[in-house]
Amino acid sequence: MIKLTEILDELLTEKLCKKGRAYYNRRRADGEKPSAYLSGRAVKVCKGLMEEEIDESLRDWFKKEDWVRIDTAGNITGPCGTMKKGNKTTRCLPRAKANSLTKAERAATSKKKAAADKQFVPNTKKAKVKLNK
Repeated sequence: MIKLTEILDELLTEKLCKKGRAYYNRRRADGEKPSAYLSGRAVKVCKGLMEEEIDESLRDWFKKEDWVRIDTAGNITGPCGTMKKGNKTTRCLPRAKANSLTKAERAATSKKKAAADKQFVPNTKKAKVKLNK
């Protein structure tokens, strides 16, 4: 029975793309038993319908970087998360990213967020922050 399971695993993983095969093998190594659900998720990874899991948490990402608050004039006004209640929301960026932008670019991204008056507003093109692996 074990031999049959191994043969079926090999046949399945042969037909998967590289990412799907890696996902399948990682899940198996973590103790998940082979199943139609696991195979289906591996196929979804191949088709791009399901993102691969990221090993890094958002909390760790915020701890690695020194995040600062940007006001609508483009000034760096202190650490992120220290804004007083009642004020319009301001933009937070990693210090390195904030320093790489001009004052006008920092102001543009902060004004965009303040104008929307929402918690989640996408950055401007210049101010996009990407996670380095």
